Amino acid sequence: MNTTSKEDVLLSVIPLSCLQDEPVHIRVSGLKPNQDVTLQASAIEDTGVLYMSYAHYRTDENGAVDVDKMESLGGQYEGIFPMGLIGSLVPAPPHYRYIRFIKRVVEKPLVVTLSVHNGHLSAEKLCSSEVIEPLSCVAHERHYMASGVQRIPVQYGEVRGILFLPPGDGPFPAVIDMFGTLGGLIEYRSAQLASRGIASFALALFNYDDLPKVIKEFDIAYFEEAVKFLLQHEKVLDFGVGVIGNSKAGDLVVSLATFIPSVAACVTVNSFSCTSQLWHES
Repeated sequence: MNTTSKEDVLLSVIPLSCLQDEPVHIRVSGLKPNQDVTLQASAIEDTGVLYMSYAHYRTDENGAVDVDKMESLGGQYEGIFPMGLIGSLVPAPPHYRYIRFIKRVVEKPLVVTLSVHNGHLSAEKLCSSEVIEPLSCVAHERHYMASGVQRIPVQYGEVRGILFLPPGDGPFPAVIDMFGTLGGLIEYRSAQLASRGIASFALALFNYDDLPKVIKEFDIAYFEEAVKFLLQHEKVLDFGVGVIGNSKAGDLVVSLATFIPSVAACVTVNSFSCTSQLWHES
């Protein structure tokens, strides 16, 4: 097996800091030609769960790896996948593999540590106490809020949530952003929408602030009040709002688009309404 000194190896990630939805370019130089290496990414989620991904590569004749152009030979994905190391992050052993990743503290970036190891290693080997130090590593930051985005807690009548406003005076197009029966408040999508110029209101449904801990039915008046709040805001365009929802909230946004005239568009994600509508039309 070809080996190399870790002092010779340079792992680069460009850019070192960017928004969560932006691509990066990952390259390694200073290795031996045709050397087998494992590239690893790891990040600690806000609740303390360690996420990781890894892929196997073989260097070119110059002793380099360019993830943009070269195929992964194994690991968590195969083939050319420039964002594969970040896109395939999963809970590391021994965590339960199917925990859903949710960025809960959007004001702080997700710090992803990328490293390169000699040889083709398994996930268990990479997580063991016996693994040898990486040949090179680098920390990369992925931000959910662009510079200048405002995060504003909202208590308007019965409505509770967080309003994210893009930098500048506006007025901006606006959406109401909801998740389903998970409860609490999930902000990461609204933070990213505001980073791209859309005023986004992350709306809580239950188990947040002084809202009920559990909920058995939804009152459309609550959502009408949320729409009213958003359309009255000085930095929001007043021609109507969009709504986006996951799971049970995906069902809700279809109802809001049907019964609230000021709702101009809706996006439903992984919801029963989407499936039933497709079935009905077929």
